[in-house]
Amino acid sequence: MEKSTIMIVEDNLLVAEDLKSKLSRMGYAVADSAKNGEQALLKAEECHPDLILMDINLGDGIDGIETAAKIREKYDPIIVYLTAYTDGETISRAKLTEPHGFIVKPFDEKDLKSTIDIATHKKRSETFLAESHRWMETLLKSIGDAVIASDAKGNVAFINPVAQQLTGWNKAEAIGRPVNEVFHIISEKSGQIEEDPVSQVLKDKVVIGLANHTLLINKNGAKTPISDSGAPIKNDDGEIIGVVLIFQDNSESRRARQEILKSNKRYNALFNDAPVPLWEEDYTEIFNSFEDLRAKGILNFRVFFDENPSQVISFFQKVKIIDVNNETLKLYDAESKEQLIGNLDNLFTENALIAFKEQLIALESGVKEFETDSEIKTLSGAIKYVHINLTLDREKNNKKIKILLSTIDVTENRKIERALQKNEEQMRLIFDNSPVGISTVDVLGNFVSTNPAYEKMVGYTKEELKGMSLFDVTHPDDRPKNRQVFQKMFTPESQGFKIEKKYIRKDGTLIQVSVNATAVIDQKGRPKFGTAFVEDISEAKRIEEQLRQSQKMESIGNLAGGIAHDFNNILTSILGFSDLALNQVEKGSVIEDDLKEIQAAGLRAKDLVKQILTFARKSEDIIKPVSVYIIAKEALKLTRSSIPATIEIIDNINSRKQVMGNPTQIHQIFMNLFTNAAHAMDEEGGILKVDMEDIKLEGSILRSGKFIRSDNYIKIEIADTGTGIPEDKIEFIYEPYFTTKDQGEGTGLGLAVVHGIVQNCGGKIIVETEFGKGTKFIVYLPYIEKVNEKEVSQNLELPKGDERVLFVDDETQIAKMGCRVLNGLGYKVDTCTSSLDALELFKADPDVYDIIISDMTMPKLTGYQLAQQMLETKPDTKFILCSGYSKKLNDESIRKLGIKAMMTKPIANKELANTIRKVLDN
Repeated sequence: MEKSTIMIVEDNLLVAEDLKSKLSRMGYAVADSAKNGEQALLKAEECHPDLILMDINLGDGIDGIETAAKIREKYDPIIVYLTAYTDGETISRAKLTEPHGFIVKPFDEKDLKSTIDIATHKKRSETFLAESHRWMETLLKSIGDAVIASDAKGNVAFINPVAQQLTGWNKAEAIGRPVNEVFHIISEKSGQIEEDPVSQVLKDKVVIGLANHTLLINKNGAKTPISDSGAPIKNDDGEIIGVVLIFQDNSESRRARQEILKSNKRYNALFNDAPVPLWEEDYTEIFNSFEDLRAKGILNFRVFFDENPSQVISFFQKVKIIDVNNETLKLYDAESKEQLIGNLDNLFTENALIAFKEQLIALESGVKEFETDSEIKTLSGAIKYVHINLTLDREKNNKKIKILLSTIDVTENRKIERALQKNEEQMRLIFDNSPVGISTVDVLGNFVSTNPAYEKMVGYTKEELKGMSLFDVTHPDDRPKNRQVFQKMFTPESQGFKIEKKYIRKDGTLIQVSVNATAVIDQKGRPKFGTAFVEDISEAKRIEEQLRQSQKMESIGNLAGGIAHDFNNILTSILGFSDLALNQVEKGSVIEDDLKEIQAAGLRAKDLVKQILTFARKSEDIIKPVSVYIIAKEALKLTRSSIPATIEIIDNINSRKQVMGNPTQIHQIFMNLFTNAAHAMDEEGGILKVDMEDIKLEGSILRSGKFIRSDNYIKIEIADTGTGIPEDKIEFIYEPYFTTKDQGEGTGLGLAVVHGIVQNCGGKIIVETEFGKGTKFIVYLPYIEKVNEKEVSQNLELPKGDERVLFVDDETQIAKMGCRVLNGLGYKVDTCTSSLDALELFKADPDVYDIIISDMTMPKLTGYQLAQQMLETKPDTKFILCSGYSKKLNDESIRKLGIKAMMTKPIANKELANTIRKVLDN
């Protein structure tokens, strides 16, 4: 289904950009955007979008509701209102514009997509219903029969011109009146008023036929014999919402029947006792009508009857039955000739009239003998099929023309034929409408037939496939196995086969399919053809791979968490003891310099652990000021360690500006672009060059783009001297799952992710490439004024105290280090390497300790559980919790329990001293 073109009307530019990004990811085309009502009116006139996402409250000027109303004065797009909070009066105003949906801010992509899809479907349904209504009204006005439709209360809701003529009521008079006033009928025999057919249909809820000999009394009192039926009108839920009456003037057919009944009858024993049904009919009037029409210039009677179908009925009514025999009475379940002849016009069906038309055309052309198949209806209501032989008998004086018909009952044969035909039609419907691709092939694999689903799947037309083989659409890698199972399929013991393989579509793209095939063998065991049911499983395979990747990343995250806990404990000891040593070593000595190197290495290790945790688990989408140059430097270090020495890295990073973004996502930009550049130079080596500078876009051609949020940008250029990108591939590089790498060497997600992140930051990415010479990606990110960071003097003396501290950690080295650090700051310290011992010590005298400092991850009793029990014993206990890594804890759970502070290992001595003092003093 084709996606709608969308315009966004939103005064909040960030919300507008976010909407545009979400819509692009979902595959919708964003025609334009506007920030106020006046701008929206102009842009809607220019681009005529299919759907408008309209913020109700647009700030200054006209609001979204008035804007939508004015747009709809000129054309009728789909309107979906956006609102964060709106009062009842505003909602009521909005509903007057008949919107197709509301979206409450904030919303996610799932809500946005479902609301747009529902609104689009609703609009298409309204359009379809309106067109259907116009088409149906035109049809009913043009139909040759009289039509009256009522509502559920039995009042006239529609009356066509034929019905107006017969009833004498015009449309304006009839609409809204009870049907029995307009459609007034009586019995021709008794003169009594017939039961109101509308009431009868509403009561019995079935289709009814009007009684024979029914007269319609029109508004002026004139009587017209009529016949036909009434039927209920039902909605989609099966509820009756009205009744439709269809009737016609039977005056002519009634007169014809009366003439037939007045005809002289002949009795002939041979005729009457013949073993086959025989008819004798007078066709004089029909041939006279032929002459009259020829005189009027009618030469082609097939065209005449096709353009005037009512003339077939008129000619049929001119047939005069002279006699029928006993077999004919049996054929029609009649007891007497009078009974059959008197009701002949009620026994023929519409299909019989089709055969009668062909009979007329043949007779007019001079044929004297004719045979055809026809359909009849017996007096008992049964439908029978007959084969008719007709012979023309013209009297010498040429004044009377007779037809002798003999008939053979072929009902049973026709039932068998119809059953076979119906079965074939059903199979064809299933074949054509199946959502699964179906194909039949001969024993060589050449296509015999394909259904639309299969043709859409492979991208070829039915005609194109008829000149192809199933191996033509199969990927070369899969053809040997496919040929093997295909040939085996036609052996007597085979049960068919089911395989997964790759198809090559007409446009060259690949899809993964599941094929379930079987052979059709005749009664003699000879193979006739093969049938395959084919399903496109590309999406399922993609989701399966995503799930596998997700599970892999989850496992990596769990592993990283475990490593982080142990490693952070080690770093705590390294950093803590190096701090202690630095306080005691001679200033300016070689040992002091060595200790500072150890401390710096520990701090780098701390940052590395933090980075591993960030990328191994699902990061939160936290937007904050980010120093891009720091992330770029980190990404270059990681890249340098993972690429061949044949690739030289040159960096000219001259920007120190910050952007608003997510650190993890900014890191992804660099890592993906660095990885792609390295891959392009993997075989021959080359130069990876990174340039970064601050620029202003004043007067730049880039200002014509819609991405600009400010004039101040960080310009990032990442260039390689690799293979470059082919010209015919450039337009696809940002599409998800598109890759120029070999199978197994890439997911095709890297550049799609980079493109999305850059757009979310309000930036722009441009590619410059020359095949065989290299590629340069240029990224523009809007920068902000750098957030000032507090500068803390390295020589600032640590805060001290004399309070009593209980320090708990199952790592002996950390407990020892904590004791020494705190003793050095003046505190009186007791240490425990067992959480159970610590609890026992605390409960012996809860008031003895001014503050408790505990590790989180310990055997038997975790730090969190220790805090719970201590706080239950003494609610005002001042408790600090330390953790190397825990994904189960968050600020809310810590605060709710009553823990005063949380520190993440490795903990610097300065952080420990400041946190203790802050908790104790507060």
